[in-house]
Amino acid sequence: SAQTLADHLFNTTSISPILIYTSPFLRATETASILHSVLTAAAPVPHIIPTPITTPTLSERFFGYFELCSPSDSIYASVWAEDAQDGYHTRWNVESCVSVRDRTASLVQNIVEPSVAAHAIILVAHGDALQILQTAFEDVPVEQHRSLRHVETAEWREMRSEG
Repeated sequence: SAQTLADHLFNTTSISPILIYTSPFLRATETASILHSVLTAAAPVPHIIPTPITTPTLSERFFGYFELCSPSDSIYASVWAEDAQDGYHTRWNVESCVSVRDRTASLVQNIVEPSVAAHAIILVAHGDALQILQTAFEDVPVEQHRSLRHVETAEWREMRSEG
């Protein structure tokens, strides 16, 4: 997946610097590190790939009372069913979809400004947070985040900001 992304980025015309932002959670930082290594090795000579930037704004969604519980599939399904009814819900002390969207979108809004607008920005984070963020890019109501295609492990998606 990292090599496929590298091929995509370096075969796209007029790609300028690539910035990698990552959640502070271990599997995300490990993924960002691997991605950084692959991109650095594959980069044409003029490209410099800065070290990934760790930020808590990409942390995974807080699942309240269910945090670190098993089996997670049935728990997630219960939370997602509530999400579909109310993007502001905090039942079971979970972080609301609106909060996740606002948190993750704020990072994008803060880094996508005229000085970096032409940069390729890679966000390495967790499925639920990224799928909720995708609703902002696609102008989909946050309650419908589960209607979007599921984000698989190590999957990358291109999302474009219109400014």
